[in-house]
Amino acid sequence: MRARLDGHGFDLEALLDLFAAGDPRVVLDGSDVFLESHGAMEDEQGGLDYHAAQRLLRRVNGIGRALCPGFRPVRLTNDYILRDGSHVSVALAQPAESRARVGNVTVAVDGVVTDAPAPKGPSFAELALHDADVEDALRVLGQPDDLDWYDVYKACEIVTTTVGGIDTVTARGWATRRELERLRASANHPGISGDAARHSRMQGTPGRDKAMTLDEAKSLVCRLVSQWIESRTIESRPE
Repeated sequence: MRARLDGHGFDLEALLDLFAAGDPRVVLDGSDVFLESHGAMEDEQGGLDYHAAQRLLRRVNGIGRALCPGFRPVRLTNDYILRDGSHVSVALAQPAESRARVGNVTVAVDGVVTDAPAPKGPSFAELALHDADVEDALRVLGQPDDLDWYDVYKACEIVTTTVGGIDTVTARGWATRRELERLRASANHPGISGDAARHSRMQGTPGRDKAMTLDEAKSLVCRLVSQWIESRTIESRPE
């Protein structure tokens, strides 16, 4: 089944690279970009399950945010193509404003062009189906709205709690203790982030060395989530 996507050309290109093969897959067909899956968007009778399609796209958008700096979530349009080739429409979104054609990604090693490594998107999405922590983190990152301090803190908390604490995160080189302390202080303290902070009152006056902008925090947490999922993907592979 296919669901047509709507979004900025840069974001669609990113998904075309991340989900170039496997299931789910993002494909270019003519001037349109589709999210494709063999079962994740279907009900028990093989028909369209729109809510399942929404959940799949949120997972895909979360992976896009985790792996691609500056990525903004794309949207589902009202166009779906079932396995038998028939079309289903759900009146919701505006038509796409831009599309981009992307060729196959290749890598040159010593002047010899070879195929690029397998895209990470499908393996991350597959892991989320069996790992509730990964699914939760991708659901936070994959929401359609811009991330705020609550979202950033939630995603960071999922990772640090799952691996056993900040010491493990720093030991694995995913982030420094100072980065994590700055993120936590900035997310929580109204003396740093004002009304956007998670708390309205906190004791003490934080120094400037504790401050982190929301953009810095989003970049940090996306890097943290991507490295954490990568590690769990490796751990889940059969020996």
